[in-house]
Amino acid sequence: MQTHIDTFLTHLSRERRLSAHTCAAYRTDLDQFRDFCQAQDIDLNGLDRSGVRAYLGHLNAGGFARRSIARKLACLRAFLSYMCNAGHLSHNPALQVRPPKLEKTLPTHLSVEEAAQTMTAPSPDTALGLRDRAMLELFYSAGIRLRELAELTLDDIDLDGRTVRVQGKGNKVRIVPMGGPAREAIQNYLM
Repeated sequence: MQTHIDTFLTHLSRERRLSAHTCAAYRTDLDQFRDFCQAQDIDLNGLDRSGVRAYLGHLNAGGFARRSIARKLACLRAFLSYMCNAGHLSHNPALQVRPPKLEKTLPTHLSVEEAAQTMTAPSPDTALGLRDRAMLELFYSAGIRLRELAELTLDDIDLDGRTVRVQGKGNKVRIVPMGGPAREAIQNYLM
């Protein structure tokens, strides 16, 4: 199996031009798989769906996170697909195994102190500082995405009505309110 792993890694680096870091990660993952197969006396030609599932169970019991297990399964799928394309295997049993469901994590947020420091960081004495302050205030008060902020034009901002016309995902346009500090920061920048 080691010869096949080496050939696959050479293919990844030379033909697919993956980074050295990615190839090193693939090597680690495939070495773990090889060690598992040797310990369980599993031949690559005899590998089936249950063997792949047993490997994932072994990783889970070893304390690997679901995200790491999913990555290792993706690596194994790529390796076995390569083996099939090269004519060394008749089918890829890893394609029959679903990756583990990933944990959904909540995004982190700034504390009140961190938000206040961020808002006051730009210098009010320079044009760039005024611009940055206006952007931060609008970003914060309107609750828009960073990409939406970057695509705004002056025509999208209604200072009198304290609203912003935002084109979001799927080209959907919405009108969002802006706070007083954002309006003031934009006026200071435009002066």
